[in-house]
Amino acid sequence: MLTDHARREERPMLLERLMEVVRPEFRADVFHPPQDSPVFFYGFCRIPACPSAVIHGALMLCASHYQAWCRSTDRKGGLDEWIAAVDMKEKIGLTACAVDGCNRSRKAQFVCRRHHEAWQKAGRPEIERWLIGVTYRPPRLSVGPEASCEAPGCERWTEGPGHRLCRCHDEKWRRAGRGDLDTWIAEFVHGENPRLRFDGIPRQLRLELQFGLQCRHDEAVKLAPLRALKSAVNLARTSGVESLLDLTTAEWNMRLGGARLRSFGSMARCFLLDTRFRLEAILIEDDPWADQYPRDSWDLCLLGMRNGQVRHLRFEIGRASCRERG
Repeated sequence: MLTDHARREERPMLLERLMEVVRPEFRADVFHPPQDSPVFFYGFCRIPACPSAVIHGALMLCASHYQAWCRSTDRKGGLDEWIAAVDMKEKIGLTACAVDGCNRSRKAQFVCRRHHEAWQKAGRPEIERWLIGVTYRPPRLSVGPEASCEAPGCERWTEGPGHRLCRCHDEKWRRAGRGDLDTWIAEFVHGENPRLRFDGIPRQLRLELQFGLQCRHDEAVKLAPLRALKSAVNLARTSGVESLLDLTTAEWNMRLGGARLRSFGSMARCFLLDTRFRLEAILIEDDPWADQYPRDSWDLCLLGMRNGQVRHLRFEIGRASCRERG
């Protein structure tokens, strides 16, 4: 009979098995959960113009709009009034300037930033009347032609030389933290949905975590919000192990004991332990009885015999005892 620690020697066999069962969509360096998944997301952002999935369930806002709400200095009208104002602003930004021939994103008063400045310099006349006498002037030859926004699917122009995004998408990029612009553009197809990164994690440990994600997705029973999964991945990343099986369940419980006190720590702990259990099941799937029979304590879940709340059957001298799942 192999002890829990002896199973580390079976790591190559487990890695080979995981390579067989983990599907490609779960094996990327960055995991983008399906947007309509009820397992990883709570729903969609409350702002109608925003197609992003929710990561902050209490307010039903996507990550970027939750941060914008937290930074907002205008909360007098409450959350609903703020949402209405942001929605209107974003819908305006996705529309072309009202000046005939201009394809830059609108800022306010139906026009882009440049024409808005021209309107203000004209004394802020009645906008419809002012638009009648305004014509679009292309940039000088020395400057070059108008450039299209590089955000996939966007039909608007940039704000000018040195800009790669239209005004609306430039604001989205800035709101996302102004990270590497090429990376932001490449991932734009996924919108501002939260994602899970596996950088800095040993190969097998990463594949084990991805296997856990696949199981949660396929079963669609347990909620696994991205905030909790990020916490779980960070715990695994800083644990110093190369496989979840490097530590026993008791050792993981000791190490993760404080996690339950932090935000989403309990869900993160549950995900790691649940994934570890599934890895054990893979190792003994050919004959679970051969693994469990010699032990002093049987795991009824591994044997497919769980009855109600009873998880372990423990054998003492001359008698057996049951212990509920903790």
